[in-house]
Amino acid sequence: MAAMSLAEVKQHLRVDDDAEDAFITGLIAAAIDHVERSTGLVLERRTVVETITGFGARIRTWPITTVDSVEYVDGSGVDQAILATDYRLRNAVRPARLANIAKPWPPLGRLNGAVTLTMTAGYDDQTEVPAGVWQAIKMIVGHFYDNRAAVVIANAVPVEVPMAVEMLLAPHRLKSV
Repeated sequence: MAAMSLAEVKQHLRVDDDAEDAFITGLIAAAIDHVERSTGLVLERRTVVETITGFGARIRTWPITTVDSVEYVDGSGVDQAILATDYRLRNAVRPARLANIAKPWPPLGRLNGAVTLTMTAGYDDQTEVPAGVWQAIKMIVGHFYDNRAAVVIANAVPVEVPMAVEMLLAPHRLKSV
């Protein structure tokens, strides 16, 4: 889990006792999972496997340190790997993409043209993660802590509890092209 301390979240929640520490720790994990899945951000350095639709397709994962392997299924249905000397990671801006260097990309098989990337991705430490993302995580935890159900009763009418962090995460989401 990314380095967001229980103490930091409890301060945000204004919780002074230890009675719900396990519950809050689970909420932190759920909030981080939600943020990573909804944005493509990897908040702690680790190995990530992502399947893209072709060699030049957008890579959702961010930030990427290295591409450790590129694998695909060729036209004969045989698993193949691309040598690291044959491609370059273009990650100066998001979304990252692979660019071929020496020769054209090989033809892909019929399995949806899938290319599997194994990458090292994520931030080195908590200070590199955008502040709005950490605030969003705290707000999600607060939301989950205060609203332990998806629906509340307001004026005798069931109302879905909205997520209050969308505007904080929006700048970090990968836009459709």
